[in-house]
Amino acid sequence: MDLIAAYLLISACLLMVAFKSWVNPGMVALSLTQLLQLAGTMQWAVRQTAETENLMTSAERMLEYTRLPRERATVAAGGGAPPPGWPATAELEFYDVSARYRAGLPLVLRGLSFRVASGSSCGIVGRTGSGKSSLMLALLGLIPLESGRIVLADVDVARLGIDALRKQV
Repeated sequence: MDLIAAYLLISACLLMVAFKSWVNPGMVALSLTQLLQLAGTMQWAVRQTAETENLMTSAERMLEYTRLPRERATVAAGGGAPPPGWPATAELEFYDVSARYRAGLPLVLRGLSFRVASGSSCGIVGRTGSGKSSLMLALLGLIPLESGRIVLADVDVARLGIDALRKQV
């Protein structure tokens, strides 16, 4: 933009010198003043265009959030309510659980089955990408199960409203 403004200024100066006998000196001064301000005006226009584009990015992001898939229903929206006093025990069972983060991606949990008795301690160890975090995400309903079921204190967590499940876990 500065280069374009400089070319225009040089061209105008050369033309005004070449035609000095035909041009009014007041018009020459006005023309040169306006051309000097042109560089700043063009920079302002570019800056405003970039700022508008940045602001539209946030609008695009908000539109993407409106297209996210819905989670399971909450208790208020028709999801199952847990039994009174649930969970009375902390027994956790995974039965042949398979899960993936979204359609088209590979399974992160494949046929996982285990049982943790109430009152016992359980540690989960493994290499990066072995599914440690995915266990909790599946338990909290943050990733959908492809197959299998998760039972916490004798209640299948898939039958519970998502808010009740997360609050109790």
